[in-house]
Amino acid sequence: MRDQKTLTIFRFLKEPGVSLRLPDLGRTVVVVVVVVVVVVVVVVVVVVVVVVVKERKEGKAAATAVVAVVMITNIGYSISS
Repeated sequence: MRDQKTLTIFRFLKEPGVSLRLPDLGRTVVVVVVVVVVVVVVVVVVVVVVVVVKERKEGKAAATAVVAVVMITNIGYSISS
């Protein structure tokens, strides 16, 4: 089913009236996805560092670090799937 849809999209893009070029579109999508993933990872790391430093002052850094690692792992799995 999915292959059939892909073939239909390729046929549509090969039509003379369609000005959209697939390689350019593919590159754009890859760049956007990479930028979004990098931004999300940077934001998560900054938040985790701030929370761990804050909690460390209160003496609860160990539990916070474990929660932070679990959060980062879950976000990684979500992005990769």
